Amino acid sequence: MRILPCILVALAEAWAQPTNPSDADRSLGEKLLAQGFAEQSLPHLERAGTVYSQAVALIELNRLPEGLPKLVSVYRQRPNDPDLLFHLGEAAGRLMQQAFDRLIRLYPDSLRGREIQNRKDGGRGQGAPADVEALDRLLAGYLEHRDDQETLFQIGERSGRVVQYAFGALVRLHPNSARALELQARGYLGQGRGELAEPLFRKALQLNPGLAGAHMALGRIRLETRGDLEGAEQEFRAEARMRPGDAEAAWRLGSVLLKKGQAKEAVGELEQSDRLKPHMLETLLELGKAYGMENRSADAENAYRKILEIEDRDEVAATAHLQLSHIYRKEGRVSESNEHLKRYRELSAAK
Repeated sequence: MRILPCILVALAEAWAQPTNPSDADRSLGEKLLAQGFAEQSLPHLERAGTVYSQAVALIELNRLPEGLPKLVSVYRQRPNDPDLLFHLGEAAGRLMQQAFDRLIRLYPDSLRGREIQNRKDGGRGQGAPADVEALDRLLAGYLEHRDDQETLFQIGERSGRVVQYAFGALVRLHPNSARALELQARGYLGQGRGELAEPLFRKALQLNPGLAGAHMALGRIRLETRGDLEGAEQEFRAEARMRPGDAEAAWRLGSVLLKKGQAKEAVGELEQSDRLKPHMLETLLELGKAYGMENRSADAENAYRKILEIEDRDEVAATAHLQLSHIYRKEGRVSESNEHLKRYRELSAAK
């Protein structure tokens, strides 16, 4: 298990240099956050009073209504900081998506729900600093009214305007910064234009070698657009070394190792991912395959069953049913095999 050694090393380094407990907590919290251990970093960052890093950790943990107000409080002091503008735009974008998704799920036939579903132009305008303050005010009561359709609509609308403002300010004020280059690269990646995204990610890494997620994006480009397993492994390893607390980095590395037929090493990475973020369906599916390649049928069965306990309606669930059918047929458990094969066909037909 790599999690505990990484934390112990960070702890030793943090306490070796600072002269008081607050400095030690700040150092340790920042190290853990940089390595992807957002949850473990929070208590130290809170004791040290480092509000900005607390906000980043909360956003990484998807605790957006808690993280964004902290980020806004720092924004008031540093409105032109490129990293802060990037995190502000990224977090507001995720909050917008969450609010609108919840609105459509809870009130699909409402006036607001139909308005969001029928939009073609985004409808959010350019955005301005006033939108940041307005979003902060809305967030004050969001958790108490997160099922109210008008609250969801207003949160989504205002978040969208903050995205426009924050990213627009980032590109306008810091066009050659690592964050602006990353933003542009991610835009190209979203359009499926990896050939344009790759040089921008590499330039961003030259400016900021510790840029989280850049090596992961480069690995995806090499894997998905070129089928370059060796190159993808190299990039995913770089991300996993830099951020050993990142479950996605471990999953992607394990997945590419599995594609290369290196099942034993893949199991180690995928188990690491599962420890960091239990119940991630993608990890469990790859774990089941890796265990199968290592002739660990009981472990493979357990991984697939966990998937079905979490979700039994999507493509991942269909694959889990099919794999369980194969496992049980090999073991002579024909009735159980047929049940899972039937469910696999039902899910496949429903696509």
